[in-house]
Amino acid sequence: MITGMARIWILVLTLITLSISSAGHGKAVRKQDQFDPEKAYLLFQLDPILIEDNGKSIQRARVLFSRYDSEAGDVRGVGKAADNPVPEGQSLSVEGFKNHLVKAKKKRLYLLAVEPDTWTIQGTGIGMSAGPPQLMTSFSLGSYTFDVKPGQIIDFGVLTPVRPISDNPDTKLTAGKLLGAMFNPFGGEIVEPVPLTLTLSERAEGDIGLPDWIAVLDRVKPELTYGNRFGNYAGGLINRIDGKAGRERAKRAAEAEAQAQAEAKAEAEKKAAAEAKAEAEAAEAVEDSPADETAHAGA
Repeated sequence: MITGMARIWILVLTLITLSISSAGHGKAVRKQDQFDPEKAYLLFQLDPILIEDNGKSIQRARVLFSRYDSEAGDVRGVGKAADNPVPEGQSLSVEGFKNHLVKAKKKRLYLLAVEPDTWTIQGTGIGMSAGPPQLMTSFSLGSYTFDVKPGQIIDFGVLTPVRPISDNPDTKLTAGKLLGAMFNPFGGEIVEPVPLTLTLSERAEGDIGLPDWIAVLDRVKPELTYGNRFGNYAGGLINRIDGKAGRERAKRAAEAEAQAQAEAKAEAEKKAAAEAKAEAEAAEAVEDSPADETAHAGA
């Protein structure tokens, strides 16, 4: 169970998380004449979180996108990318939460305006206006980056946060524990946290249909690059966007990179050896060549 000191930290981090999240809401585009050709747009359906502890419950979700410095390897303006802040007046992050375009039960469709840049999926969590940071998971151990250009609509399809089932009884999420976490951080039961993951999928039957004015517009799928890392600026749990599966995926990627580097080194050494051999043979040929006939004639 969570100790008294941990409860204090939960309360402190809650305030930090809320201050970060409140700055992250992006502007929702609700009709075509609101499009700005200098902006880019993120289109996605966000599904609720299915929690299968002590029966099934469904919780609304939220998802956070932030601008990313691929060279520094961090969210812009903080940590390793502190020297690369976003321009004054521009947003660092946008969050899909209350700024939806269409809702159907606990599913939400979003179309958010963003600045053209490199972005990352920073995290996801249970969609509550107030709550402890343990309800938010940062994908700081490995996520996706993607680039957006002016005028583009990047269509993610469907984003689904997943709370894995745990054998630990202290991770069982109940309404009482949720209320205790929100309003009584110094006493009562608090659920042990379980980091979330996030899946990306195509729209299918039963999903929210696109409004006609969006359906006729050109949309592109994101070109995702996997494996970027960053600091845990959301103040909550940390995970890879694909959870445990990402460990093996990251391992394979590291092995592939190491193999590629070894092959490149071997190829460079082979090329250098071939060039050295050619130079040596050329020098030897010059030494073995007969004297210039013109020089002999003039002697």
